[in-house]
Amino acid sequence: MTNENNEPATTGRELVTTDDRTVRTIVVNGREHRFADDRIGHDQLARLAFPTLAERDSRSLVASFGGGPADHERGVVPFGGTVEVAQGQRFNVCVTDKS
Repeated sequence: MTNENNEPATTGRELVTTDDRTVRTIVVNGREHRFADDRIGHDQLARLAFPTLAERDSRSLVASFGGGPADHERGVVPFGGTVEVAQGQRFNVCVTDKS
């Protein structure tokens, strides 16, 4: 079974491997996204959560997560840092004016 792009049809929940890259479904602020890297950074999460936000404004965001890999299931993505991505992992990205 294939989709309209002649790609294997999926439910969006399973892992898909293409060209030696695993594509995972992650949830950012309640919206599903397909993500093809092993790690995701603060700036990438900012762009997924708020596509129109100016890049310099991403410092005012706090990104927390749950459902991560077994060795780091929940936490906060540090500014300028990255975290390992797991299938179905949930991220909450919030704008803040507090330090």
